[in-house]
Amino acid sequence: KDAPDALNNTAWAKPLESRIEVYGLPQYGEIAPPLLMAFTITLFFGFMLGDVGYGIVTLALTLVLGRVLPVALKPIFQVIALSALATIAFGFVFGEVFGYEFVEHPLLNRVHDINTMILISIAVGVLHINFGFMLGLLNELKHHSFITAFFRKGAWITLQVGAGILAYGFMQANQVLQIGGAVLSVASILMVIKGEGFLRIVELPALLSNTLSYIRLYAIGL
Repeated sequence: KDAPDALNNTAWAKPLESRIEVYGLPQYGEIAPPLLMAFTITLFFGFMLGDVGYGIVTLALTLVLGRVLPVALKPIFQVIALSALATIAFGFVFGEVFGYEFVEHPLLNRVHDINTMILISIAVGVLHINFGFMLGLLNELKHHSFITAFFRKGAWITLQVGAGILAYGFMQANQVLQIGGAVLSVASILMVIKGEGFLRIVELPALLSNTLSYIRLYAIGL
């Protein structure tokens, strides 16, 4: 019989435990995600809001309200407080305070550096999604062989690599890259079917749409 689950995290990640319980606890011995979620959620929030003034106000409100609100709501405000710190940090990157630029040439300008911001958002999506696949691969290795684990999770990563090579091959009119990318992509799809079943291929379009959906990180901030 499996041992009971228990989450034991640092003070920074502990407020996220209530959110994990909504989705379901990890199995015994698997990687617990609260610390990872605390890191990504705060960064995403800061990237979207990215304003020194708004960050300071948000931090002040959470510190004040966190003292008077019910205990059950305090974890949420602790997460918002951490996100406010990220907001202040990104505010210096964007050079913004209450919507106004206080730096003439910031590291990134959300109004003018549109293509750069979109590419950054997509890159974040690729890294985030594939980091999830890597964690899934590590969890699968605790219960299955490497081949089985790779077919279930690793093949999704090689599929993206193959698709990237294929797309680059078309952009460069390079037939070798086109063939190599197509072969790797098809092989990856076959591995996914072998590892997780034929019905999993319906998620192939979702992989692209989920990656592109990270553009919302920029769109909301803009």
